[in-house]
Amino acid sequence: MMDEREIKALEGAGAKRWTKGAMDRLYINAELIGLDVSYYKTGNVSSATWQGKTVSNADGRRLHYSKIWIDIRDGSLHVRTDYKTYAGTDGVAVEDAAKKFVDEVRSS
Repeated sequence: MMDEREIKALEGAGAKRWTKGAMDRLYINAELIGLDVSYYKTGNVSSATWQGKTVSNADGRRLHYSKIWIDIRDGSLHVRTDYKTYAGTDGVAVEDAAKKFVDEVRSS
């Protein structure tokens, strides 16, 4: 179980709390952990960077629609994403970026 201090710190860093029934979660937006996306007026992605590196528009969309949350009951981090880092690239996985974000907030 996360304590209120941790919850408030994560909310202060931009995480959004969501509660429904027995579920109590803190959602982390991909923009908080290194995604920067620009859009055309149509809503399509015009450019995207992930952790400071240019990624394809399709990967920008995949990252934007990633679901990243912390289960408040047990403090576990969960990530659902279609974005993949490939062997031989220096890309940062969404899970790693989310863990780093949470660890930095918890240690501050």
